[in-house]
Amino acid sequence: MPSARTQRENRALVATALDAPLLAAQRASLGLPPADPNDKGPNSKAPEGVLTLGDALASDSVPFLRELVLGPGLHVVALQGLSDPDAVRAAVAGTAGVRLVNPTADFSALLAKYRHRALLLTGLAGLLMLPVLMWRYGWRGGLWALLPPAAALILAPAAVGLMGQDFTFFHAMALVLILSIGVDYAVFCAESGVEQQPVTMLAVWLATLTTLLSFGLLAFSAVPAVHSFGVTMLVGISIAFLFAPLAARGTRHNEATNNARLL
Repeated sequence: MPSARTQRENRALVATALDAPLLAAQRASLGLPPADPNDKGPNSKAPEGVLTLGDALASDSVPFLRELVLGPGLHVVALQGLSDPDAVRAAVAGTAGVRLVNPTADFSALLAKYRHRALLLTGLAGLLMLPVLMWRYGWRGGLWALLPPAAALILAPAAVGLMGQDFTFFHAMALVLILSIGVDYAVFCAESGVEQQPVTMLAVWLATLTTLLSFGLLAFSAVPAVHSFGVTMLVGISIAFLFAPLAARGTRHNEATNNARLL
């Protein structure tokens, strides 16, 4: 329902832009008498020509309004062009039986809460991986092994931000896969010796290629959620692959130290 002010402005615009310059000449050309200036049309019974919700529901001129009536005394009013929902919520806070329902904002707030939880759990998973990697490769090797996925987790959101995208829940879910896959690449490189390094990198490259073809191509989707997930995977997996050879530096350092002790 337009506000009373909007209805008055529309009525004045019709009178000045249509009735005054055009209607009189049209009625004269048809041989009709001049229009009665006191006739306000079908809504003349409404105060000052303002159509109220009750008048609209009682009339058949606006039938779709009946679908917004849920029961006796229970109505749904759709607000269009709303730019400040908080101001409307504050305005109706003291009115009994009136409540602002904003499903889009509620769903966005829920996804934001899930995004924060996903980031916290991803960081916790990385911290829990560190002691296991240190137990296997030593403290230095464990840090080098965790460097590729950690770099991907840090640089991928930064790259998404540089692209002008907001970091959403779907970006955060992609980081979970980036952490797990990035650790796999690092462990493969850390476990291989110098002689096996070319073969290991070929295997890691093939694994990266299949991952990019399966998840990275989602970046070209027109669906925003799928696009957000895909572009994060595309950037994060690429970074994890580029940093994966650094994981072998810690194990090589340990081998060099052990060889020196033997000598």
